[in-house]
Amino acid sequence: MKKFLIIGLLVIFSNYVSAQEPNDCVNAITVCGNGNFTSNAEGIGNTQEVSGCGGLEHNSIWLKINIVQSGTLGFNLKPLDTDINVDYDFWVFGPNRPCSNLGSPIRCATTNPGEAGLTSNHTGMYGSTTATQAGPGASGNGYVRWLNVVAGQSYYIAIDRPEGDGGFELEWIGSAMLNGGAFPTPPQANAIGERRTCSITPNVGIFDLNTYRDLINPDRTNNTITFHTTLANAIDKILPLPDIISNTSNPQQIFARVTNNASQCYSITDFSLRVYPVPNATITASPSSACLGQEVTFTINGIPNAVIDYRINAGTVQSVTLDASGTYIFSGPLTATTTYTLVEGRIVGSDNTVICSQSLSNGATVTENVITAQITTSDTPICEGMGMTIDVQGTPGAIVTYTDPSGTQQTLTLDAAGAGTIAIAASLAPGTYTYTLVKASTASTPPCEQNVSDSVTITVVPLPTATITRIDAQVCLGSQSRIRINGQPLAHVDYTLNGTPQPQIQIDATGEYILLETLPAAGTYDYELVRVISDAAPFCTQPLSETITVTVIAAPSATISTASPVICEGGSATVDFSGTLDADV
Repeated sequence: MKKFLIIGLLVIFSNYVSAQEPNDCVNAITVCGNGNFTSNAEGIGNTQEVSGCGGLEHNSIWLKINIVQSGTLGFNLKPLDTDINVDYDFWVFGPNRPCSNLGSPIRCATTNPGEAGLTSNHTGMYGSTTATQAGPGASGNGYVRWLNVVAGQSYYIAIDRPEGDGGFELEWIGSAMLNGGAFPTPPQANAIGERRTCSITPNVGIFDLNTYRDLINPDRTNNTITFHTTLANAIDKILPLPDIISNTSNPQQIFARVTNNASQCYSITDFSLRVYPVPNATITASPSSACLGQEVTFTINGIPNAVIDYRINAGTVQSVTLDASGTYIFSGPLTATTTYTLVEGRIVGSDNTVICSQSLSNGATVTENVITAQITTSDTPICEGMGMTIDVQGTPGAIVTYTDPSGTQQTLTLDAAGAGTIAIAASLAPGTYTYTLVKASTASTPPCEQNVSDSVTITVVPLPTATITRIDAQVCLGSQSRIRINGQPLAHVDYTLNGTPQPQIQIDATGEYILLETLPAAGTYDYELVRVISDAAPFCTQPLSETITVTVIAAPSATISTASPVICEGGSATVDFSGTLDADV
């Protein structure tokens, strides 16, 4: 099978190659640009030309390099197959030696990476060694000293593949590769994409290749551009196509070769010829009616790659390009009844030049089915034990699905006025409870269903508390009694004294209130809590009935008297004390 050498990546090629395989020096590939090198060429050619480093040609490829910038020049030769048993060798001849008198190689490497115990099968030239030869077999590490090249020199490189026949990457390194690089620059070959024409004959059209030359490379003075049906013909520069051709397949791949007239360096790019019928298109809608927000799809079908003009309702004209299957799809949520109307179809070139066109009038409509549901109750705090209802408004008769605070889905049906309620039980413990609408649907057949996302949060506030304790169980008449009331900070407390309502008090921010009071008379006094009221909305109230008793006692009294206020020395008399029983005097 015929093999071809390819310089560069994908469809861009940047080197000069003769029409013969580069297995002999006289057919060497002239490297005309920086970059990677891959090849699938096979065989040793017509002449066994290599000796040195204990190796010979087995499966060789010859390169020629012309130096335009002085400096150090080396390379990394990397087999695409990373198996350590894949063995690549090379020899470098020159400078300025003809193929008829190559002499001995100035650099060569025939190390077998497997036998040498290397970690990779890479080989090449770099600046980290002074050796000029490596190999054969287990000798060396596969690398030799790079070259000191001078502008104007030329070298030949023979690359042999004694083990393995795949491609390889040739990575150029060294100071000569800086700035503009060591090699002549190949001419530019611009990618021009697909070239199009319209025809009433299916799949057959006429193309003028000459109109593409300036797009590929506008420098027609220094470069020659030829067109070929195969990559092989382009590399060999044989069988060029005439300027006016008719395609032989649809699409058809064409290769353009740009050759520099002075250096003979070349680049190759490819493009395709495609024949289109006069464009036509239709549009369909699915579904034809939908709920607001429901996903709908408009699909345009027509000629692949055709440009289609359309309007949405009465809007301005817009354009889309059909894909390679002749399809373009609009998808999205329906926001209102919508009509797409096609206006024109056309085939255009890469420069947007119209190749052919046709008026269109096809249209498609999606009608909106509106269904709504929303919560009209605001986020609300309620007191423990109150309960309430959440109001929902929407499409009359709609079935509304919602999630309760446990995450369980529930449903309610809106009445003829579009109203419904969600009951909040009075038994809910204090906490936060969120109710979220999920969707609304009709009871019709087929049902119309629409997602909704309204929600409300109900906060159940615990009832306030308060307790009463006495600091002093007894006080003297005229002294202040001390009563402690503890409870919810800032709450208000109503209480009675011996059944008589007293002025309302407010517990301080620490949760305490000390009631100081001078009671009017001796006796017992009952303090009873009546209710406690929270200080903030929703002003929750809890009745209370706790009672404490304080006793007020009169101050003790005492008098002193005697019947004998005057007595003789040595005499005696009696003094009498009287007063409150058990009092100490």
